[in-house]
Amino acid sequence: MMRVRVVCASLLVFLGQAFCQEWSTCPKEGCPEIEGLDLSFLQGQWESVYYTQALGSTETRVPSFFYFSLCGSVLLGDGCKEGSGVCYTQHLDTYYSLGERDSCRFLSANRQVEVVFKYSSEAQNVFGVGNVTITLACGRSLGVPEVVVGDPNSHAVHILWITSAACKQGSHWAPAHQHKCYSVRAYEDKGVKAGFYDLTGLIRPQGHKAVYAEQPGSEFLLGVCQAPEACGGALVCITKGTVPAGSALPLAIATSQASLSVEGDVLTAVYVNESSHKCEGNRTVKIHFLCPTGEEEVGPRVSFLDDALCLMEVTWYTSSACQVSAVQSSGCKLRLSTGFSFDLTGLGSSVRHVTDGPYTYQLHICGETSEINTACARPPSPPLHVAQLKGTVCTSLGVGSGSLRYVDGSLSLSYSMGDACHSNFARTSVINFVCPEEVGEGEESAEESVKFISEDNCFYEFEWATELACGAKEKEAQCQFDLAGSSYNFGSLVSGGEENWVAVDDSKETACFLLNPCGVVVVTEDSYKPEEFCEHKVAPAECSDSSVCQVLSDGTVRGLGSFQLQNSGSTLSISKDVLSVSTGVVSKRHAVVRYVCKPGDFASPPVFTGQLTGEDSEVVYEFQWSTFAACPQGSQIGRDCSVAQESTGFLFNLSSLSPLQHSHTTNGGYEYSIAICNSLNQTGCSEKGTAVCQSKDGHHKSAGVTSSSLLYADGTLKLHYYNGTACSHDKVPRNSTLIFECDSTAHTPVVEDVTEVNYCQYVVEVRTKLACPPAYRATECVYVSADGTVYDLSPLSKATGNWQASGPDGSLYYLNLCQSLNRVAGCSPLSAACRVHSKTNSITDLGLASSANFSTISGHLVLRYNWSSP
Repeated sequence: MMRVRVVCASLLVFLGQAFCQEWSTCPKEGCPEIEGLDLSFLQGQWESVYYTQALGSTETRVPSFFYFSLCGSVLLGDGCKEGSGVCYTQHLDTYYSLGERDSCRFLSANRQVEVVFKYSSEAQNVFGVGNVTITLACGRSLGVPEVVVGDPNSHAVHILWITSAACKQGSHWAPAHQHKCYSVRAYEDKGVKAGFYDLTGLIRPQGHKAVYAEQPGSEFLLGVCQAPEACGGALVCITKGTVPAGSALPLAIATSQASLSVEGDVLTAVYVNESSHKCEGNRTVKIHFLCPTGEEEVGPRVSFLDDALCLMEVTWYTSSACQVSAVQSSGCKLRLSTGFSFDLTGLGSSVRHVTDGPYTYQLHICGETSEINTACARPPSPPLHVAQLKGTVCTSLGVGSGSLRYVDGSLSLSYSMGDACHSNFARTSVINFVCPEEVGEGEESAEESVKFISEDNCFYEFEWATELACGAKEKEAQCQFDLAGSSYNFGSLVSGGEENWVAVDDSKETACFLLNPCGVVVVTEDSYKPEEFCEHKVAPAECSDSSVCQVLSDGTVRGLGSFQLQNSGSTLSISKDVLSVSTGVVSKRHAVVRYVCKPGDFASPPVFTGQLTGEDSEVVYEFQWSTFAACPQGSQIGRDCSVAQESTGFLFNLSSLSPLQHSHTTNGGYEYSIAICNSLNQTGCSEKGTAVCQSKDGHHKSAGVTSSSLLYADGTLKLHYYNGTACSHDKVPRNSTLIFECDSTAHTPVVEDVTEVNYCQYVVEVRTKLACPPAYRATECVYVSADGTVYDLSPLSKATGNWQASGPDGSLYYLNLCQSLNRVAGCSPLSAACRVHSKTNSITDLGLASSANFSTISGHLVLRYNWSSP
């Protein structure tokens, strides 16, 4: 093997440690040879996907793909030919060789292996000179290579591969009887997409038990990517039924022929054994992994087994078969595709200490920094999150951002790349989170507790009982639905779940209505007077199955049905951007809530507008609810002080506010000068571009410099201003967030409040009609005619009640000027004119308030409303 002497030309800087050692040239054929390691387990082609944020979007991620081989060539397209060790593509029509095998060098040091490739000349013409570095560290399985830095324009692509092939031969984690356990595929579907599946979460040394209903008493052990210990090297074996007690009959030996493939939504592992005289060809086991979509029973089930044991098929519903992005995230927040979500960031407030025998463990999770102050926290290494202490000896058990994963009902957070142990294995910690209710009887069952579970060859497990793992967001899943191409989520309206929303009836007959927008109301067994149910925001026990409960003044209680948001049939509808959600009918009564998207409105309650009686004597109780939760989900970043909500086409444009300067004085005597999408003029703040200036007693502080990148995020419009005057508390620059609330009557913006939510972090609340969706905006009631006459009809615009008129046929007309009607049952919340037919009692909306159009005809002032209901 040729050796090349390099004088500090390359540094092994991962984990902050540098080396200047002798590098070796990779062989032209075969794998790098390193004493004590066997990299031949890594033969063949391996893949990784790397995501970048789409320009102008916080939601859309664009995949790029890396294909590489440590032991041979990668052959893809015209760009990656014989001799290419690393191949890169983003658009699938062009491939670049980012690593030529004749440039490959490797180094084994600090219990890690680094393999470095230089960009090919063709790639250098596009991206410039650069290297691809693949770092190998000892892990529990063959692993999933992770692209840490994936932009070829950075000139230094870095791939981290935690793999058992980097463990010492003969050690506990050596890669015997293992095979590749993930799949990455690139495909076109309205743009380039990535299918990324990872089954490593199912690897168990003891395997998984399965039964076959057609053979009672039989039992099988299944290995996922690794042979179970009891199968004697086989990936699948029979342990009960047709074998003597205590023995196992192998059905599929762990060989290089094991494969993993994806077809449609099914991930299939195929294991083969040597040919048998009973079989026509090889004995085969196929395990079909499927991502659960509903109430399927999770776990393996033998679906077919022939008498000669030549073919065995297993169906296995598991969340490990879902796209990785749906069940795993980097950090401490995870939102599943079902709507179920977890947020563990609240656990990062302090260091937890756990004692087990002579060892003390320190855990500080969910943060970009760590407060573990020990000798094994080594800046500039990644933040240390788990440490083991014994006397003065400190050992790192895991660093980095961590990986949060939810597999088949189990939530876990893992930190890797801790200090290496004797087998080269980089110490790893896994924290399994459980709900306090799941803690065993007799054990600690406080709201939060952390305990050490076990250590297995430098692999550490902890159990953390916390309310945050109880599925507190389960109700959000019930509150999610899709309608007319947009996604909605009422989950924020039920957060906490300890009380209901209250809607008051102006009549004396009803004390109040209690509502839960996407579940049943919270009830109490306590005996209350009718008005006390309203005061405590809880419903009588008689309403335990209802989403809407009417409490009458005489103590009578009526359940008005329940909402089923997951049923997109008759209970959900949308018309002219107004969502209507109906309960089921109970005793000829049901409720309808008409939701109006009102960005920035987090507190407004539902309003009872009245009840209607149909021809069949069915009574409909109608409510109107203006709330940010009725706005479509999604995040978009705009520019020039405007942003569009993609699914609805709503355009929010605040640019007309930029010339204005606003002021607000708090109760504490602080004066704030505020500009929107512009910088302030003539303020005491010296920082260039200041958009929010704080003043008191002659002292001026910039609370952020201007930006015009308007953000729409799940029903909220925001502007972020950063880089203000440094805070005396921690020297971090002051910053401000402007939150815009829809107020259709605010023709000029109103600064409602300025709050310091944290040290030197400010929230500015602004009301403006420009934060309303277009159809919800009121029209100014001032009109100037062609001859210069000014008409001001604003005194005729009613904030409460409406104008009424009767037609020749006895129909009743409700009218308002320049803004929507106020609480008319059956009429759209956006209508300014509505007719109730006298004979049929049917209702017709006659026009949107936002469509108001003034003109003069024959000396008369005329106001027209457009858009009649069909």
